[in-house]
Amino acid sequence: MAEFNLAHFSDPHVVPRGQLLPNGVDSARALADALALLRTHHTCDALLISGDLTDSGSHEDYAALRRMLDDVAASLPVFLMMGNHDRRQPFFDTFADYPCLAGLTAG
Repeated sequence: MAEFNLAHFSDPHVVPRGQLLPNGVDSARALADALALLRTHHTCDALLISGDLTDSGSHEDYAALRRMLDDVAASLPVFLMMGNHDRRQPFFDTFADYPCLAGLTAG
């Protein structure tokens, strides 16, 4: 059996750059730092991000997340799983063309 290495990030709660979560955490910066570390030590075959991808599920939150992921997704499969803070329509509006979502819809 071939070896498969999966990086798994959970609950990034992304908000647009410059905004903070109610608890004062800069979630966009935290995810950007984790992605930079992943790119520096790229020993995985795919990235899975699960849980609450964004904090409010807004189009603006997903656009911020997409800007952070596009560079990684160009060289590594990125799989996204929504959590309870996420909203289907804005998620699919933003990520419908991502390879891991090809053919899926918000409905």
